[in-house]
Amino acid sequence: MTVTVINSGSRTGTEVVQLYVEDEALGISRPALQLAGFQRITLEPSQEATLVFTLQLALLAYLSLEGRWIVEPGPMSISVGASSDDRPLRTLLDVTGGTADVTDSRAYLTESKSLTLTADLP
Repeated sequence: MTVTVINSGSRTGTEVVQLYVEDEALGISRPALQLAGFQRITLEPSQEATLVFTLQLALLAYLSLEGRWIVEPGPMSISVGASSDDRPLRTLLDVTGGTADVTDSRAYLTESKSLTLTADLP
C-alpha cells in the first residue's frame, strides 16, 4: 500500500503513519483492529513523502484451534492513519483461494520505507 504524507503546516513536524487490518468476515473471533505496521516520518514545511507498506499474507493470519497460523479467504479492511481512531484512508482487500497455513512464515509487522521526499510545493 502506498500513501503520500504532506506537511501542510508552517513548522517541521513528525508523524507516525500507521497501517491497520480488520477481518470483515463473520464467524471468526479476532481482534477488532490489528496494527500491521508503522513508519515514522519527519517533514519540513511543505515537504511530502511517499511511504510504501508491504503487507505480507502472514500478517492476515490468526491462530486456529489446532494451534496453526492460518489465513482464510474473505474480505479484509486495510486502513492507514495517524492512530487507531484517525484512519482516513481505507480500502477493502479480498483474500482469495483456499485456506493457507502460514505458521512457518509468521510475520508481525509490515516492511515500510520512504520512497521520495520533495519540497517546493505551492
